[in-house]
Amino acid sequence: MKSLYNKIILLLFLAFLLAPLIFWQISNFPTKSGPVEITIEPQAITAIEEPAEELPPLIPPASEPTITPDEAVTLEEAVTPEEPAQAEPAPIEERWVIHEIQAGDTLSTIFSSQGIGTNTLYAVINSGKEGKTIERSLKPGQKLLLRFKEGTGELDLLIHEVNLVKSVQFDIDADVAIATVLEQDVEKRVVTASGTITSSLFLDAQKAGLSDRTIIEMAGLFNFDIDFAREIQPGDYFSVIYEAKYIDGEFFGTGSILAAEFINTGKSFRVVRFERDGAVDYYNEKGQSRKKTFTRTPVNFARISSKFTKSRFHPVLKRWRSHKGVDYAAKRGTPVMATGNGSVKIIQKQRGYGKVIYLQHGKKYTTVYAHLKGFKKGLKKGHKVKQGEVIGYVGSTGLATGPHLHYEFRINDKHVDPLSHKLPAADPIKGDKMAQFKKMAAPLLQQLDQLKAPVIAGQP
Repeated sequence: MKSLYNKIILLLFLAFLLAPLIFWQISNFPTKSGPVEITIEPQAITAIEEPAEELPPLIPPASEPTITPDEAVTLEEAVTPEEPAQAEPAPIEERWVIHEIQAGDTLSTIFSSQGIGTNTLYAVINSGKEGKTIERSLKPGQKLLLRFKEGTGELDLLIHEVNLVKSVQFDIDADVAIATVLEQDVEKRVVTASGTITSSLFLDAQKAGLSDRTIIEMAGLFNFDIDFAREIQPGDYFSVIYEAKYIDGEFFGTGSILAAEFINTGKSFRVVRFERDGAVDYYNEKGQSRKKTFTRTPVNFARISSKFTKSRFHPVLKRWRSHKGVDYAAKRGTPVMATGNGSVKIIQKQRGYGKVIYLQHGKKYTTVYAHLKGFKKGLKKGHKVKQGEVIGYVGSTGLATGPHLHYEFRINDKHVDPLSHKLPAADPIKGDKMAQFKKMAAPLLQQLDQLKAPVIAGQP
């Protein structure tokens, strides 16, 4: 009994001590206003009273992996994001560029536009003769073919197409270039053309199928004997045997004239091409050179506007005076050619003659070319010129009313008529060369006869 009494006293004492603490905890617990109802289901009480049977885990615990030293990673490696793999650059493929030359193009500007360095430019220029002349040989319309190397993209091949026949190839490696001249095989065919003059040599020769180049060359073969500016007449006849060039069966252009004939006012002139001592020239049936020391006219296809005369009314000075030369009316800028081999004695501007050139031909002969628009570029006093070489251009400088060439011919400084004076002939073929010439000329002269036969028979 006493023991029970002591236990009650102990419980009351503990309650007295714990009451303030319990009260403080309850006052700090968040509650809603109003009464709170708590419902305890009987099953819950049973569940609390009876301990739950331990259930097996749904997922069995995984065993810890074993990491070898090679597989271990540092903390820095674990937290550093992995960088994406860099894509390998695409390989540089071989590349070709075709560049058509334009006016003003130079090798330097073309290389610069393609990103080609100066070392490669110098390599091409220093490759020899072809490299040194490539700048001067670039013409509008030509093509440059450039090949850029596989892998490096550097230029390793340059081809300059000079024309359909000739190309120059530069093989380039490590800033060193080697030039090679390439030439196409050209097939030469012998063809003929003939016709009768009805209006002019130029128009009628074109109708016969001759190119401008061949027409001019044909006229040059006879300009020692015929003055094409004043002596051509309707009914005159021409025939030509010449070469036509073909590449791979395609017509490329005309070649040399092999033989030709011109009948002027009933008089026949014939020439045949022949090589003598390494020099090619044209000769008549007797082996005499078609050349004279001088040609009759210094301007092709020009009209004579004033002849050599002792008395002529000067159109500028308005008085009568002698005219010691021949005037050729022609378009301004028409080329003026030297009538013979010689040297430049005077090249300057004079009061009456305007821009004028004096050519000295040996000790005896002098020719004068006046009223020029200008001189050939680079031509100076003392320079040597050849017969047929362009020395200036038709103009109207000095005392002139319009564009024309005033031409004089002097012997020992005495004026003579250039149209009527007998011109000295060149050396004829002699000795063994004459036999060779006759053998070579015979079939060509026979072919000229065949071309002329229909005309003689009166056929169109």
